[in-house]
Amino acid sequence: ITSMSRIIAQKEEEMEQIRESSDDTLGTLRSLIEKKDVENDKYKRALKVFLLHSLKVQCRYCGREVEARAAVDHMPMCMHRRNVRLWQEEGGDVGGWEWKVEVTTTSEEEEGKKKTVFHVRAQRANVLFIVAKRYRDLVKFASTLKTKFPRVKLPEFVPLHSSSTSIFQPQTHVPEQRVEQVSSFLREVMRIQVIAESLEMKKFLESDKEEEA
Repeated sequence: ITSMSRIIAQKEEEMEQIRESSDDTLGTLRSLIEKKDVENDKYKRALKVFLLHSLKVQCRYCGREVEARAAVDHMPMCMHRRNVRLWQEEGGDVGGWEWKVEVTTTSEEEEGKKKTVFHVRAQRANVLFIVAKRYRDLVKFASTLKTKFPRVKLPEFVPLHSSSTSIFQPQTHVPEQRVEQVSSFLREVMRIQVIAESLEMKKFLESDKEEEA
């Protein structure tokens, strides 16, 4: 009987410890839930403000501008049509189609004149393209995209002319400005899925600079 009493007392003590541990766990869970509720309320308020005060946003999948109020419905449908998972980890590549782009330049002699060549390095997943382009090729590419995708909002690409005599754009700075312009333009258009996967982009990445006639 004494032995049984000791066992029962031990079990009761263990049950009490389990109860205390469970209470601590439940308290931690309640605290986490309350914290998440506060965060969700902040996101809901931010979304409400966005929908009320924003006019239009650009869909990164079809490249079109849509009314902010319609974006919540438009983008999931656009993603579904392109087999893109609905939710992605923040900062990760979306759908695996995004390109990483780097642009550098070199100078080449051509008929006694120095010419700037743009070296475009574009990579996504295990696919890598390195192509050499002249500035006129990039101007032509921007014009082609504008013609082929009239409903897509594309970044501006206004040619920077080396003959400029403006004090705000000295000729010696034009090559540097062109590198920044080309890099920015390519990064922006390659973030738009319909452009990134287009035949025009494929042709651009698979051919080097065009020779002058």
